[in-house]
Amino acid sequence: MRRPSFQPATREVQGRCPACGGEALQPFFETRGAPTATTLLIPTRKEALACPRGDILLVLCATCGFIHNLRFDPRLTEYSERYEGTQAFSPTFDAYHRELARDLVERHDLAGRRVLEIGCGQGEFLELLCQEGAREGIGFDPAVRAERERAGAAAGIRYERAFYSEAWADVDADLYACKMTLEHIPDVGRFVAMLRKAIGERPQAVVFVQVPEVAHVLREAQFYDVMYEHCSYYTASSLRRLFARSGFEGLETRVTYGGQHLSLEARPGRAGSDDEPLDELRSLCADFAARCTEKAARWTRSLEEALAAGRRVVVWGSGSKATAFLTMLDVGDEIPAVVDINPNREGMYLAGCGHEIVSPEALRRLRPDLVVAVNPIYREEIAADLERLGVDAELETLSP
Repeated sequence: MRRPSFQPATREVQGRCPACGGEALQPFFETRGAPTATTLLIPTRKEALACPRGDILLVLCATCGFIHNLRFDPRLTEYSERYEGTQAFSPTFDAYHRELARDLVERHDLAGRRVLEIGCGQGEFLELLCQEGAREGIGFDPAVRAERERAGAAAGIRYERAFYSEAWADVDADLYACKMTLEHIPDVGRFVAMLRKAIGERPQAVVFVQVPEVAHVLREAQFYDVMYEHCSYYTASSLRRLFARSGFEGLETRVTYGGQHLSLEARPGRAGSDDEPLDELRSLCADFAARCTEKAARWTRSLEEALAAGRRVVVWGSGSKATAFLTMLDVGDEIPAVVDINPNREGMYLAGCGHEIVSPEALRRLRPDLVVAVNPIYREEIAADLERLGVDAELETLSP
């Protein structure tokens, strides 16, 4: 293990903001050699250790508050049938997902109407929207698997195994959902303008966008929420500015899921300006690297002390957070496995660090003394699973 030092990256940089075109970019966080595809299904440890890597240089636009990775190269990422980002196997997430779909259908009167999702994954949210009353669903994602296409056809859902683009502008809908996808898109200004043009002058059409909430990440120094695939980062203010610039109005934002998710709802129309000052955001960015370095050092010490005392340690959760945490701390065989309730991930390996992913039942054999949960929102769910399995282990989370 190591104590990573995240650089504040105070040197001058050149480039334009993908959201507003501004040139006043302020670098504030840098790390090198990050795995570029953290949720792929990788069948061997050798392939996982040899995964592509890239550099991250986060910059803040002093004009609009948008944050992006200036070093992002889309050629290093992979969105294919190997991409497995679903959280639907979690009862906690499933309850949240269902309530979100029900709320959207009811508030926007989507019963009997068409919904379209950009970056639909394996279609779990589209299915929920249709179960709650939408007549028809259309999903766009290159990662959609053939079996999901067949299941979707039976449920009135059509999948296009492709990125949403101008080529699909003639496919209209009453709800355009883009959930946990916009953070993966580098040229966000062009993308939102393209979406606005595709909707045209149909004021009844609703856009629902959900992204990770970066102010929460910055405040808590969550270095493990800085990942290569997430090339774009949003606050409520920068998200509203982005959509207002392309001709959307409404622009209601909410923060949900324990402060982790930021959502926006908008309609085509004329929007006013968002004058929210950037002072707090600048302050959070200014010492983010130093606070991340300190937090990573605390975790390194904590894990080293636990292992030195002969305690067996496992990590619970094999998504992007776990991959970033384990690779940034350079954790190796000291931790024997990573647990995940998603059966599709069982027997696979984490990109960059090469840890095997095992089912919760494997803990009966591993008998850990300490379980580190990467996402605190699942703490009660994980505690219940440990009790069910008869595993008497201390449970900690990466953040409060």
